[in-house]
Amino acid sequence: PPPPPPPPPFLSVHVPCTLPGSLSSELLRPSASSCRLPSLLPKHKHPPGPPNNNNNNNNNNNNNNNNNKIIITVISPTPHTNKGAMFHAAEQRVAHETEAYGRWLRERRHSSQRSVHASAYSPCGVLFAAAMNDGCMAVWLVRQALSAASVTPHSALKPCTIPPALSFAAHADRCHIYALTFSPDGSLLVSGGTSSVCVWRTESLVAAASSPSDGTAPAPLAVIPRNGFETNAVLFYEGKLVFAGGDDRVVCYDVDAAQEVSHLSLRSHAAAAPASDYIHACVALPSSHAIASGTDSGLVALWDPRDRSCTSLFDLATLQPADIANERRRPPRGLWCSALAASPCGHWLVCGAGGARLSALLHLSSLTPTAILPTKAAVSALACTHDSIVSAGAESTVYVWSLDGHLRTTVNTHASSVHTFSLDPLMQHSPRDVMIAGGGGSSRLDVVYDFAPTSTFFDVNP
Repeated sequence: PPPPPPPPPFLSVHVPCTLPGSLSSELLRPSASSCRLPSLLPKHKHPPGPPNNNNNNNNNNNNNNNNNKIIITVISPTPHTNKGAMFHAAEQRVAHETEAYGRWLRERRHSSQRSVHASAYSPCGVLFAAAMNDGCMAVWLVRQALSAASVTPHSALKPCTIPPALSFAAHADRCHIYALTFSPDGSLLVSGGTSSVCVWRTESLVAAASSPSDGTAPAPLAVIPRNGFETNAVLFYEGKLVFAGGDDRVVCYDVDAAQEVSHLSLRSHAAAAPASDYIHACVALPSSHAIASGTDSGLVALWDPRDRSCTSLFDLATLQPADIANERRRPPRGLWCSALAASPCGHWLVCGAGGARLSALLHLSSLTPTAILPTKAAVSALACTHDSIVSAGAESTVYVWSLDGHLRTTVNTHASSVHTFSLDPLMQHSPRDVMIAGGGGSSRLDVVYDFAPTSTFFDVNP
């Protein structure tokens, strides 16, 4: 019989994996002991010949069309392979395909790090609390900590990192905590997560922070189950706890009686409201006896909790200018409300328009926009003082605006995105405001003095 044909130089198996978000890419990744790294693997079944411009153009087009895929190749090399030329060509071909995979790995690595999602100052300025993505909470005796660090703009040549006086697992299921607030008298601290709302006595937190060697975590005063619906906003209104989130309701709760008093929902008040409208933000308007809520459909609603009526509606889709017509939008209405803040005088409401990279200043009596505040990324946190508006979001920059919409200054932080920031309540009428900001991809919170960065940080890791 004739001799068998010679074996090919190597055998390749191509496994396409859609990325990101698929764990199959992890399971199918070749191990270092069985084959070479993907960045060194050729894509052809035979050694490459002379360069062909037409083939190169086709390969480039294929790479552009499949920029969200990676090809995992398992090979069995032979001594006849021209390794240097093949590896060089493979590096050029696979680099673009593995770019999406690298982004996915970086996002996955960052998600496993501790990130600060919410923060709050006590009204007396004694405590500062921060909540993380692992269900833990960190508490600082902020006056004592900042005075010991002598915080001034660029005060220290070396970074000064201040650990928390108290760090503990606030939610038993270690869920993400998205909202924090103190009661107006400072006696209670409330945290809202993906499965529950927890209420804490401030005096128990101060006692635990003052004697950290005890090692005993404070017990919550109350735990309010949310039946799987996450909580994005917690606040106090006329002595009642108010929280809202994924169940499309603004709930008024009596902590002392441990029962729900009432709830507000657009489904029963607005004919134009969708059947399901996720609530991203809430804020109290004491001078107007109202609560404002911002939803996924882009509706900003003003509520009167006394008779559970919706008094006014504003659609953020009306703010969409022509130059952002192609921005990413959420059906069915377009822009969603990502954050809310009210001025201390009660005449102004600031709304963050998610996806449009802007915020709008509304006059409450008429709900008409008087200023547009553009940013480079979507806004996720807002605050309003007697003369300034502070905004932050999916970038490392914090913006400070005047009430007429002019940009006063910007502050750069060390977080990849700023999920939260808090202003010292005792210094909001002082030119030397202290702000503490933190966010994703970092366990540190930046201490900002007079809207200028410092070399002092709060680190949530004890």
